[in-house]
Amino acid sequence: MLLALGSLIVAGLSAITSETSAQAATCTWTPFTSKSSARYRLPAVVKADNGRIFVFAERRNNNYDNDDQGDFDIVMRTSVNGGCTWGKLVTVADWGTNKVSNPVPIYDRAHDQVLLFSTVKLASGNKLYLQKISATGTSISSLRSGAVSVEGWFPGLTGPGHGLVLSRGAHAGRIIFAMGYTRGSTRTTRAIYSDDAGKTWRVGFDRPSPGSLQLIEGTLAELPDGRLLVSYRDNGRGVPTPGRNRVSAMSTDGGQTVSSYGAMTGIKTVPVQGSLLQAGSYLLFSSPAYLTGSLTSRRGLRVFVSTNSGATWKRGVGIGPKTGSTGYSDLVQLNAATVGVVYEADYVKYWTRIRFAPVRLSSIATSLLPKVSVSKRPSTVGSYRSGYTVRARHGRFTPAPASYRYQWLRDGRPIPKATGSRYRLRKADRYHRISVRVTAVRGGYRSASATSVRHAIR
Repeated sequence: MLLALGSLIVAGLSAITSETSAQAATCTWTPFTSKSSARYRLPAVVKADNGRIFVFAERRNNNYDNDDQGDFDIVMRTSVNGGCTWGKLVTVADWGTNKVSNPVPIYDRAHDQVLLFSTVKLASGNKLYLQKISATGTSISSLRSGAVSVEGWFPGLTGPGHGLVLSRGAHAGRIIFAMGYTRGSTRTTRAIYSDDAGKTWRVGFDRPSPGSLQLIEGTLAELPDGRLLVSYRDNGRGVPTPGRNRVSAMSTDGGQTVSSYGAMTGIKTVPVQGSLLQAGSYLLFSSPAYLTGSLTSRRGLRVFVSTNSGATWKRGVGIGPKTGSTGYSDLVQLNAATVGVVYEADYVKYWTRIRFAPVRLSSIATSLLPKVSVSKRPSTVGSYRSGYTVRARHGRFTPAPASYRYQWLRDGRPIPKATGSRYRLRKADRYHRISVRVTAVRGGYRSASATSVRHAIR
């Protein structure tokens, strides 16, 4: 049955797409904001060919202790302006007080619809359900009529995060997503796929966690040559060590089998879900990457990048504050020049809101360049009194920059229009501390910035 439905801060490199000042003033970039009676978790995202972005999340009702059990629903909001603003909240999947969780959306281009998989916890165990959503977001099939029968099904958890319709090679058209389950005491990774547009479903790869790893929460990416990269994370109780807790494997048969799992070289993160996406020539992976403190502290979201099909990874770009609380995330291609990342975020608790950020692929490309290094910190000279002019000494950078940019600071905050190498002190500067930030620019390199010592103004 169909039911009719009526400010990003980027640390380091700039990752947000350009907007007009009018748009920037009205953008929220926030599909979901939690409140005491409902917390929004586990975001997932896809985009239809008409440009509409679909973001899904768990709504954990009365989830005051942030437990992973309870009365959960799946909700949805959509955007038609690149994630700037979002339409009304729609409850997509609700089974009374039962837990409906782990959304896995897939855009089915052949039928111009979104396939939404979720896990429903019933008395008989976890069951797999599929709903179909029109590309306009105006119709949604019934959850309870969407039970999926899979030969060899074993109760587990889907995704979370987007799945795929394969587009290359012998298995083009295959619908596939990752999941995990526990058999006995062994955490096991698994794919579910269909080769007949969803009429029947089968088990693909089915590989137990190796060694001491306890793998959960998988993600997939189709590489340019048609292979699939599969990645899972340790649950934090097996091998939680950064650099070892995130593993990947390769499939050469469309996800029916996978190679042995191995650590993802260059990716160091706490034990947490992440998302893979092939975007043009770049393979991307999103995950928290700030490692200072407890391994249960999820901070500092990054979009890592690989240019060799996941053999090695670079740190890419940061999203939001370097130490900002974050958590689960999902990636989506918006257009040829831009990807989007939806992620759990807040400065205190990562479940306070779910945000969306567009990321330029040009900023990904820039992140791969070598960086100008600071050899000597900038300084200032002059008389530090109101009415006098102070001058910046740009310090020393390696290799030698082609040019410098200046920004004068009052108590560490930028002074409007104070962007020259000299600055005339004003009455407003008295009893404050003045410094200058110098940015060194050289073609073929990432720019580097350094700030002088602050001086008190009399």
